[in-house]
Amino acid sequence: MTDSTDLILTADIGTSSLKAALADQDGNFYAFCRQRFTTNDAQEMWFSAFKSAAGNLLEQIKNTNLYKNITGIAISGNGPTIATENRIHLWNNYNGTEEEEAGYKELSCGSLFIPRLLYFKEHFADEFEKTKTIFAGFEFLIYQLTGTPLTVLPEQRFERAYWNNTLLQNCGFAPEKFPPFVQPGYCAGRLLPSVAEKLHLAPDTKVYCGTPDFIAALIGTDTLHTGRVCDRAGTSEGINMCIKEPVRAEGIRTLPSVIPGLYNASFLQPDTGKKFSAFKHASVYDKMSYAETIIALLKDKSSQGYRLMEEITNELKTGIKLLEKATATPVKALRTTGGQARNDAWNKFKATKLGIPIEISAMPDAELTGNAITAFFGMGRYSSLQEGAEKMAKISKTFFPE
Repeated sequence: MTDSTDLILTADIGTSSLKAALADQDGNFYAFCRQRFTTNDAQEMWFSAFKSAAGNLLEQIKNTNLYKNITGIAISGNGPTIATENRIHLWNNYNGTEEEEAGYKELSCGSLFIPRLLYFKEHFADEFEKTKTIFAGFEFLIYQLTGTPLTVLPEQRFERAYWNNTLLQNCGFAPEKFPPFVQPGYCAGRLLPSVAEKLHLAPDTKVYCGTPDFIAALIGTDTLHTGRVCDRAGTSEGINMCIKEPVRAEGIRTLPSVIPGLYNASFLQPDTGKKFSAFKHASVYDKMSYAETIIALLKDKSSQGYRLMEEITNELKTGIKLLEKATATPVKALRTTGGQARNDAWNKFKATKLGIPIEISAMPDAELTGNAITAFFGMGRYSSLQEGAEKMAKISKTFFPE
């Protein structure tokens, strides 16, 4: 890179940790780290992790002048999470009864956030009434960095998954509590002076709006063209295909794409990674790495672990056939991102069992690539997210069926 090349500090907020990296507009990465959350205090939980991550990244490049090139920050996160000045209600933190949840969903009109908001209003009534602003998750960190309240709407068709004024009023919410919608890549402003000092970054560093994490992963794997397929593989596994028209089929979920006029068809294997992890930790392989465990199991095809590997890939193959039938589109390759993307032995095995190539993103945590793409799009470096993804979503290696 040249001395004039801009770097984006890209960060993704997960359920228990924050991942961050430094990226340029050619899709090159110069540092990466993961920081676990150490508090449940809304004022500190995400900001403290981000501050530690930023310090870690700066430490990694301390022997260079690259820190001068950090001109932007991009943030994404999981959801539907609700955040306020005093509390963060994570997407998976729900303690209500099944009857309550059914009632909330009936009122929600398909919104993913309304059930969480109804739970918050009913179980934390005093706090809810005192709350001036309610954030849709990761936007709270953007607010902490810039002082700008906003809500990122990935694309206009996602409004029903969020809210509108009519739905809010019908559910008893004051619309003024909810920040306005902005699009991905929107510049929320510069770092607050006090924040820039804490982060040891230039005060004119701009903060750009990323997207919900699964959309960031689709952008970061360039799953923005019809027929492209992304495999988000970690504790669970989601196969996502970009398509032209929505489809209806049992087991297949269709959502709008972040690209107007396109859609995303997907199916979820909820526990592929979880099942293997449970086996590993209860076996003689507990002290080995995941890659070492797979290599060992490949030498013993009569073992329980090997049979589990086959079971997982057979379930995945069944799901892929279901997706192909629903969309009338063959899956020619899987672009893999997430924890499983880091296990070469597993991906070699999976490619052979599925009979299709497994492509590994240059940045295995493709949400970070997606954020950087979105930021450079917001900066005007690319005319569209598709153009940015074509340039930046690089493949580092491909495993072919043997």
